[in-house]
Amino acid sequence: MAQKALIKGALVTGAAQRLGAIFAESLAAQGLALVLQSYKSRTACQALADSLAEKYQIKTTCLTADLSTPRAGEELYAAAAKAFGGVPRVIVSNAALFLPDSLADSVSDSAPDALTNSLSAHEAQHRAHWAVNYEAPRALTQSYAAACKALPDRLGDALPVIIHLGDGTLAAARQAGLKAYAGSKEALMAQIAPLAGEVAPHLRVVALAPGACLRGRRQSAEHFQALAQDRPLHRATAPQEVAAAIEFALATPSLTGEILYLDGGAHATTNQAAQDLNYGVEIVRLEVPCRIGWTAAERAKPQRVQISLTARAFLDDAALRSEALEQVLNYSAIESLVRRQVAESQVHLLERLAVEVLDAVFAYEPRLAAATLTLGKPDIRSDCARLGITLTRHQTPLRGSINAKC
Repeated sequence: MAQKALIKGALVTGAAQRLGAIFAESLAAQGLALVLQSYKSRTACQALADSLAEKYQIKTTCLTADLSTPRAGEELYAAAAKAFGGVPRVIVSNAALFLPDSLADSVSDSAPDALTNSLSAHEAQHRAHWAVNYEAPRALTQSYAAACKALPDRLGDALPVIIHLGDGTLAAARQAGLKAYAGSKEALMAQIAPLAGEVAPHLRVVALAPGACLRGRRQSAEHFQALAQDRPLHRATAPQEVAAAIEFALATPSLTGEILYLDGGAHATTNQAAQDLNYGVEIVRLEVPCRIGWTAAERAKPQRVQISLTARAFLDDAALRSEALEQVLNYSAIESLVRRQVAESQVHLLERLAVEVLDAVFAYEPRLAAATLTLGKPDIRSDCARLGITLTRHQTPLRGSINAKC
């Protein structure tokens, strides 16, 4: 049964420690009742809930949930709505899995037990990252939106909002061997605007993308400081700045579909560099058979996947005139790489496939500065030409010769 009352409350996922605990206290200070989700930090979560309840005289509830399981987002929302007795004013989707591709022995609060049980270690790690960092937040958003539709139409400035924690350091994360984390977060951030359009006018959707904020458990102080200095503002992002951005998003009813970058200007320099690109190559509507789909029935036999890739770079006049293949982009080699990556894929979602294709392309040609990849399924619906997704990536290129557009 739908809960039809809007409650002055906040659900915070990954709330037991680090940024999640800071967000929880910031919201408690505004007088919001709290439902705090954790997985492997139950004791710390309960201690935080008890402390905030006493300090701010609010109601707090702890929920334990493994966000890697099927229907985790839907089930978490249902449990939170039951605890509130209605629809919360805000959800802060902060929980994330953040493990190196080598499966280091340190495991975060969100890491599922399945990571060490079944499947190959590599595949289990990828599936877990996509479940926790992409699928659960999307499902949580959709469940929240469905409940918001049952609320009265005239909420005014109290229009509910879900705030997703993105990341303003994804390029650095990839370089540090965190491709599964970076790919799943990249896909989530690409969905913010489409999700906002899908759930409007009942719910607002916003993301925050902080830069170097809290030093990772496996990150040296020197590496953290270097990452912070490698920003136009030469500074890290204070956790309180991110909490303040949550307050801003909550208090700004016209804000939706946006990613608020708190990364010291790093994204601005990347976007400016992209504007200076003068060279590109294209692959347009390449068709490759691929076993992909959310259901076993979809994966039972190969289906056509249409691929378009645009990759861009800056190339000086001497390189363009050189007639030397190594000075320009080898589009034939990139086409073969993309074809093989899609044909041999064993993933379920187009989003993850797109991330893995772009990973391969940027690894093959590090001079690339920007690429946009579109993947579509032309055979799953008879009433439209195809259904699919588009993913764009920017990165600082290796200086030397070129970049591409495919």
